[in-house]
Amino acid sequence: MENIQAVILALNTDSTTLFATVIFKDLAPDVPVIARVNRAENVERICAAGADFALSISQVSGQLLAWRLLGKESVAVDPELRVIKVSTRGLEKYHPSHADIRVKTGCTVVAVERGEELLVEFAPAFRFQPEDAVYICGGAEAAQRYYDIFPQE
Repeated sequence: MENIQAVILALNTDSTTLFATVIFKDLAPDVPVIARVNRAENVERICAAGADFALSISQVSGQLLAWRLLGKESVAVDPELRVIKVSTRGLEKYHPSHADIRVKTGCTVVAVERGEELLVEFAPAFRFQPEDAVYICGGAEAAQRYYDIFPQE
């Protein structure tokens, strides 16, 4: 398993995704697990099982459409979950998939907007640039912790 860069789970049921996440994290704890979740209310449970990224298709598509069509900086598709556009301030020493961001704040970096590109895959050598916009995902309390730890201008 030393050559695995990531595990992507797109399974039929959330319970299978939860079980697979636990197994993969046990076998390779440093390998990022990206999980598609069918029901938005299961996202937090699958993250707690060890998934580095766990979002439902409806959440992601709804939020991306809102940003592109409405120009919103923050969109909540689910009352418990919010995706927020923030600056790179305070993130200079982190890689976007670094687990410490989520451990400290409860938020996960889900994308980086660089110019006209929306990046969701990050090479090991990836570094934030000052002009990047960062999209984080988490609940209201997690977003507040994010702002407390990484204050914005």
